[in-house]
Amino acid sequence: MQYKIQVDPLGWTIYRKDQDFYTLRKMLLKTFPYLIIPALPIKKKKESEKSINRRAKFLSRFMQGIMRCEELKGSTFLVDWLTEQDAKEFKKIIIKEEKVKFVKGLNNVQSIQGRVPGGMISTSAVFCSKMTDFIDSYQILYSEVIDCAKDINEKSKALASTMFAMHKFIEQLSELNRMTRCQDQHEMYAWLSKMITGSGNFIA
Repeated sequence: MQYKIQVDPLGWTIYRKDQDFYTLRKMLLKTFPYLIIPALPIKKKKESEKSINRRAKFLSRFMQGIMRCEELKGSTFLVDWLTEQDAKEFKKIIIKEEKVKFVKGLNNVQSIQGRVPGGMISTSAVFCSKMTDFIDSYQILYSEVIDCAKDINEKSKALASTMFAMHKFIEQLSELNRMTRCQDQHEMYAWLSKMITGSGNFIA
Protein backbone atom coordinates (compact mmCIF):
# COMPACT_ATOMS: atom_id res chain seq x y z
CA MET A 1 0.00 0.00 0.00
CA GLN A 2 1.26 3.47 -0.90
CA TYR A 3 0.42 6.81 0.67
CA LYS A 4 0.40 10.12 -1.17
CA ILE A 5 2.25 12.87 0.70
CA GLN A 6 1.84 16.54 -0.14
CA VAL A 7 4.75 18.61 1.15
CA ASP A 8 3.60 22.21 1.62
CA PRO A 9 4.40 25.02 0.97
CA LEU A 10 6.99 23.68 -1.48
CA GLY A 11 4.39 21.71 -3.43
CA TRP A 12 6.29 18.40 -3.50
CA THR A 13 4.22 15.26 -4.04
CA ILE A 14 5.73 11.89 -3.16
CA TYR A 15 4.48 8.34 -2.63
CA ARG A 16 5.71 6.21 0.26
CA LYS A 17 4.98 2.67 1.42
CA ASP A 18 4.21 1.55 4.98
CA GLN A 19 7.74 0.27 5.49
CA ASP A 20 9.22 3.61 4.40
CA PHE A 21 7.72 5.31 7.48
CA TYR A 22 9.25 2.69 9.79
CA THR A 23 12.61 3.10 8.05
CA LEU A 24 12.39 6.88 8.49
CA ARG A 25 11.72 6.51 12.21
CA LYS A 26 14.54 3.98 12.61
CA MET A 27 17.03 6.32 10.92
CA LEU A 28 15.92 9.33 12.95
CA LEU A 29 16.32 7.31 16.17
CA LYS A 30 19.80 6.35 15.00
CA THR A 31 20.81 9.93 14.21
CA PHE A 32 19.03 11.64 17.11
CA PRO A 33 19.01 9.18 20.07
CA TYR A 34 18.61 12.08 22.50
CA LEU A 35 15.31 13.26 20.92
CA ILE A 36 11.80 11.80 21.30
CA ILE A 37 10.68 10.55 17.89
CA PRO A 38 6.88 10.22 17.45
CA ALA A 39 5.51 6.66 17.57
CA LEU A 40 4.08 4.67 14.68
CA PRO A 41 1.05 2.30 14.79
CA ILE A 42 1.63 -1.42 15.19
CA LYS A 43 1.54 -3.34 11.91
CA LYS A 44 -1.43 -5.65 11.29
CA LYS A 45 -1.65 -8.57 8.88
CA LYS A 46 -5.23 -7.80 7.88
CA GLU A 47 -6.56 -4.29 7.47
CA SER A 48 -10.18 -3.16 7.11
CA GLU A 49 -11.16 0.08 5.41
CA LYS A 50 -11.70 1.66 8.84
CA SER A 51 -8.29 0.56 10.13
CA ILE A 52 -6.60 1.79 6.93
CA ASN A 53 -8.16 5.25 7.37
CA ARG A 54 -7.11 5.25 11.03
CA ARG A 55 -3.61 4.20 10.03
CA ALA A 56 -3.40 7.06 7.52
CA LYS A 57 -4.31 9.50 10.34
CA PHE A 58 -1.57 8.04 12.56
CA LEU A 59 1.01 8.41 9.78
CA SER A 60 -0.12 11.99 9.19
CA ARG A 61 0.31 12.77 12.92
CA PHE A 62 3.73 11.10 12.82
CA MET A 63 4.91 13.37 10.00
CA GLN A 64 3.42 16.46 11.64
CA GLY A 65 5.21 15.59 14.90
CA ILE A 66 8.55 15.27 13.10
CA MET A 67 8.11 18.54 11.21
CA ARG A 68 7.45 20.43 14.46
CA CYS A 69 11.02 19.72 15.63
CA GLU A 70 13.63 22.11 14.20
CA GLU A 71 16.48 19.67 14.83
CA LEU A 72 14.75 16.77 13.06
CA LYS A 73 13.94 19.01 10.11
CA GLY A 74 17.69 19.48 9.71
CA SER A 75 18.18 15.76 8.96
CA THR A 76 19.58 15.23 5.45
CA PHE A 77 17.90 11.82 5.33
CA LEU A 78 14.51 13.39 6.13
CA VAL A 79 15.01 15.92 3.33
CA ASP A 80 15.86 13.10 0.90
CA TRP A 81 12.88 11.08 2.18
CA LEU A 82 10.55 14.01 1.46
CA THR A 83 11.98 15.04 -1.91
CA GLU A 84 13.20 11.99 -3.81
CA GLN A 85 10.51 10.92 -6.28
CA ASP A 86 12.46 8.29 -8.22
CA ALA A 87 11.88 4.86 -6.65
CA LYS A 88 15.33 3.48 -7.60
CA GLU A 89 17.19 6.51 -6.29
CA PHE A 90 15.11 6.42 -3.09
CA LYS A 91 16.08 2.77 -2.57
CA LYS A 92 19.77 3.70 -2.95
CA ILE A 93 19.36 6.40 -0.30
CA ILE A 94 17.80 3.85 2.09
CA ILE A 95 20.62 1.33 1.53
CA LYS A 96 23.27 4.02 2.06
CA GLU A 97 21.63 5.27 5.25
CA GLU A 98 21.26 1.76 6.69
CA LYS A 99 25.05 1.35 6.51
CA VAL A 100 25.54 4.25 8.92
CA LYS A 101 26.43 2.93 12.37
CA PHE A 102 24.29 3.59 15.41
CA VAL A 103 25.54 6.04 18.04
CA LYS A 104 27.08 3.98 20.86
CA GLY A 105 27.72 6.63 23.50
CA LEU A 106 26.92 10.19 24.51
CA ASN A 107 30.43 11.26 23.50
CA ASN A 108 29.47 10.42 19.87
CA VAL A 109 26.26 12.45 19.94
CA GLN A 110 26.33 15.83 18.25
CA SER A 111 23.58 18.40 18.07
CA ILE A 112 23.40 21.59 16.02
CA GLN A 113 24.89 23.46 19.00
CA GLY A 114 27.82 21.01 19.36
CA ARG A 115 28.61 17.95 21.42
CA VAL A 116 26.16 16.98 24.17
CA PRO A 117 27.84 16.88 27.61
CA GLY A 118 26.81 14.23 30.08
CA GLY A 119 27.76 11.07 31.85
CA MET A 120 26.34 7.56 32.01
CA ILE A 121 25.32 5.94 35.29
CA SER A 122 24.79 2.22 35.81
CA THR A 123 21.05 2.29 35.05
CA SER A 124 21.09 4.86 32.21
CA ALA A 125 21.00 2.32 29.38
CA VAL A 126 18.11 0.39 30.95
CA PHE A 127 16.21 3.61 31.67
CA CYS A 128 16.62 4.90 28.10
CA SER A 129 15.52 1.62 26.50
CA LYS A 130 12.47 1.27 28.76
CA MET A 131 11.51 4.93 28.34
CA THR A 132 11.45 4.57 24.55
CA ASP A 133 9.16 1.54 24.83
CA PHE A 134 6.96 3.39 27.33
CA ILE A 135 6.60 6.50 25.15
CA ASP A 136 5.83 4.44 22.02
CA SER A 137 3.24 2.30 23.81
CA TYR A 138 1.69 5.28 25.62
CA GLN A 139 1.21 7.31 22.43
CA ILE A 140 -0.34 4.38 20.54
CA LEU A 141 -2.65 3.40 23.42
CA TYR A 142 -3.65 7.04 24.02
CA SER A 143 -4.66 7.38 20.35
CA GLU A 144 -6.68 4.16 20.59
CA VAL A 145 -8.48 5.45 23.71
CA ILE A 146 -9.36 8.72 21.93
CA ASP A 147 -10.76 6.79 18.94
CA CYS A 148 -12.83 4.57 21.26
CA ALA A 149 -14.14 7.64 23.09
CA LYS A 150 -15.23 9.17 19.78
CA ASP A 151 -16.95 5.88 18.85
CA ILE A 152 -18.78 5.81 22.22
CA ASN A 153 -19.86 9.41 21.74
CA GLU A 154 -21.37 8.63 18.32
CA LYS A 155 -23.18 5.53 19.60
CA SER A 156 -24.44 7.30 22.73
CA LYS A 157 -26.17 9.91 20.58
CA ALA A 158 -28.01 7.16 18.67
CA LEU A 159 -28.95 5.41 21.96
CA ALA A 160 -30.24 8.68 23.46
CA SER A 161 -32.38 9.28 20.36
CA THR A 162 -33.87 5.76 20.59
CA MET A 163 -34.65 6.19 24.29
CA PHE A 164 -36.38 9.51 23.60
CA ALA A 165 -38.59 7.80 20.99
CA MET A 166 -39.34 4.99 23.47
CA HIS A 167 -40.27 7.58 26.10
CA LYS A 168 -42.94 9.02 23.76
CA PHE A 169 -44.54 5.61 23.19
CA ILE A 170 -44.59 4.82 26.94
CA GLU A 171 -46.05 8.27 27.61
CA GLN A 172 -48.88 7.45 25.20
CA LEU A 173 -49.45 4.10 26.97
CA SER A 174 -49.67 5.98 30.25
CA GLU A 175 -52.26 8.35 28.80
CA LEU A 176 -54.34 5.45 27.43
CA ASN A 177 -54.39 3.84 30.89
CA ARG A 178 -55.44 7.15 32.44
CA MET A 179 -58.33 7.44 29.96
CA THR A 180 -59.51 3.90 30.79
CA ARG A 181 -59.14 4.64 34.52
CA CYS A 182 -56.41 2.03 35.05
CA GLN A 183 -54.65 4.12 37.68
CA ASP A 184 -51.93 1.63 38.66
CA GLN A 185 -50.83 1.05 35.04
CA HIS A 186 -51.06 4.78 34.36
CA GLU A 187 -48.70 5.57 37.24
CA MET A 188 -46.32 2.76 36.31
CA TYR A 189 -45.97 3.94 32.68
CA ALA A 190 -45.65 7.58 33.82
CA TRP A 191 -42.77 6.54 36.11
CA LEU A 192 -41.11 4.55 33.30
CA SER A 193 -41.44 7.51 30.97
CA LYS A 194 -39.68 9.83 33.43
CA MET A 195 -36.94 7.27 34.13
CA ILE A 196 -36.20 6.75 30.41
CA THR A 197 -36.20 10.49 29.73
CA GLY A 198 -33.71 11.03 32.57
CA SER A 199 -31.46 8.20 31.37
CA GLY A 200 -31.56 9.49 27.81
CA ASN A 201 -30.60 12.99 28.93
CA PHE A 202 -27.73 11.57 30.98
CA ILE A 203 -26.38 9.53 28.02
CA ALA A 204 -26.72 12.45 25.61
